[in-house]
Amino acid sequence: MRATELRVEPACLAVPEPDLRAHLRRLLSTGDGADVTFRVGGGETFAAHRCVLAARSPVFKAELCGRGGAAAGRCVDVDDMGAGEFGALLHFVYTDTLLEMASRDVPAMARRLIAAAGKYQVERLKLVCEDMLRRRVDTSMAMATTTDSAATTDDQLSQRPWLTQLFFKFASRMVGGMVVDAFTPEPPTAAEKSGDASPSLSPSPSCSTVAVSEASGHHVLRIEGYKRTKMMMATGEHLNSGEFHVGGYTWRLRYYPNRYDQEFSSSISFALVRTGRDDDDVVVRARVKISLLDVAGEPVTRYSHSDNKCTFYEGHDLWAIKSFIRRVDLEDSGHLDDGGGGGDSFAVRCDLTFNVPDIRVDVDDAAAVTVPAVPPPLLHRHLGDLLASEAAADVRFNVDGEAFAAHRCILAARSPVFRAELFGSMRERAARAIVRVDDMDADAFAAFLHFVYTDELPEMDDDGEEAAAVMAKHLLVAADRYGMERLKKVCEDVLFRHVVVATAATSLALAEQHDCPELKDAILRFVTSPARLKADMASDGYEHLITSFPSIATEILAMLAAQLST
Repeated sequence: MRATELRVEPACLAVPEPDLRAHLRRLLSTGDGADVTFRVGGGETFAAHRCVLAARSPVFKAELCGRGGAAAGRCVDVDDMGAGEFGALLHFVYTDTLLEMASRDVPAMARRLIAAAGKYQVERLKLVCEDMLRRRVDTSMAMATTTDSAATTDDQLSQRPWLTQLFFKFASRMVGGMVVDAFTPEPPTAAEKSGDASPSLSPSPSCSTVAVSEASGHHVLRIEGYKRTKMMMATGEHLNSGEFHVGGYTWRLRYYPNRYDQEFSSSISFALVRTGRDDDDVVVRARVKISLLDVAGEPVTRYSHSDNKCTFYEGHDLWAIKSFIRRVDLEDSGHLDDGGGGGDSFAVRCDLTFNVPDIRVDVDDAAAVTVPAVPPPLLHRHLGDLLASEAAADVRFNVDGEAFAAHRCILAARSPVFRAELFGSMRERAARAIVRVDDMDADAFAAFLHFVYTDELPEMDDDGEEAAAVMAKHLLVAADRYGMERLKKVCEDVLFRHVVVATAATSLALAEQHDCPELKDAILRFVTSPARLKADMASDGYEHLITSFPSIATEILAMLAAQLST
């Protein structure tokens, strides 16, 4: 007898974390293709890349790429800072992150980096360091600020009045006379002089920050053996889906084949349960939608139920649709399928969206100071602007008659194939001529370069999901050609999320040709349903699939045979 199985079809494929920072960190570390050298304090030297520096700092751009700028290969002297802070400055320029350092070294390095960031107009670095100091202000910081003012405070903090105010507020609150005397406190009141004053109970000024982001995801639950679940489960009994994660919480779907409770006696019920919580006190207010899927995997509008005001909190972590669909309606809907014509499996999709607040409360005099916000990382945007401007470009491509300017070091940092072509044994040939790229159209190459520089796919025009899938196919081919594994995984995910019966065969062929086993396996599971396979066999791509890759047809038949034999 066939066992009852609940199978989860993945909503997306796993995509690696962005690696632009890691690639540029390696570029700085290795010095591959470096075209400028800095000598700091007359001693230690640092190799770097003009285009990266110019993209990140208007001062570097003027010094290295403007008229009268330093010639390529020349050593530039930096005499007004130490090697430590200059190395940390370069690390931030290439990665948008600070170097790791011992906690005791953070305040002094942050102050020196504020000076370096001011000199080279790396505004985000300045704000990051100021924010770091604001969070770490304590007695030792206040002391350091008063004794180190000649080096940094007078020049830098005078330009940031809020930071000066912050330091002096903390310093003035220190216990003892050594620092209080330095700041000329306000004279005591008459009550204080007489000793009659009681300790102040008025609260310190405070501020709080609430940053709200949206978390969303969806989960597909497939019930195989529907008739058996209907016979074996009593009212209120349920089967659980696998766990899935959205917004830092763990969730499950519950399937009630014979209703949730005594209401709606002829209906199938579903419930969404929050099973894991980061904080029991957090209330999640969510938008939830559960939809029946047709045999092609598309939501059935008639049997889609949504609620924009679902609330989950401790002791109330369940939301239910008691009358999702009447059993007779499901059985007559045409959306049941088991591969043998009997109609014994179906799938539902749960879409979940809610806001995730990040609340930070600062209770102190310092919190009352208005502090500039630290902007999000800008590396990808700066490199995207560099690509668009063509500033300091040192290599050109001809693609389908269209010219593209780019930067060798960035291409080499992102692609091992470009590294070999531009810095390896093929370097001399690539340096002498425009690089011709065949078998790719200009739009696809432009999108490819955009990803190289930004780690993101470009925004598509309003051409719909079909255009996104077509572009993903072109980019997957380019990613395989140039050895860009993350782009390849991104494209696999796009193709799977947009797969439909009409495109399944061509996507399978692409996955087989370019060694994408996860995409291939996911699409094979998608077409396992005979109803889908029948439609797929009628598509234009199926004949090409079985002609060019007969092994895939064999795999499909083997999977169907295994299903029928269980």
